[in-house]
Amino acid sequence: MSEPVDGTVTAVLSGSFDMANAGDLETTLRTALTERRPRVLMLDAAAVDFCDCAGLRALLRVRYRAAEPDLTCRLVMSAVSPAMIWLLDLLGVGRLFGYPAVGSMPVAGPDPAGEPSG
Repeated sequence: MSEPVDGTVTAVLSGSFDMANAGDLETTLRTALTERRPRVLMLDAAAVDFCDCAGLRALLRVRYRAAEPDLTCRLVMSAVSPAMIWLLDLLGVGRLFGYPAVGSMPVAGPDPAGEPSG
């Protein structure tokens, strides 16, 4: 967790987030909100290799807490791994974190001529 710079705190997330550690993720981010009181909590999720619904639920709960009147903080993702892109796009919640919607990132697959790409 970075120190606040111009009202922004950056949290670098890495590894896997699931039912086993989602509570720890939520607690850490909520603590940053209440102790550092940033205007923006920037999540760098480029190194997240797995996140299930429990991990996403923790992020959503932190997002909603950040928006409460006593904090008025924006929670945004500055970088997103392929695993996070997949989850955010699958559930259509990327926009809640300021991340582009489905179709914003190229996906490896067959090209129109039927040849594999990527």
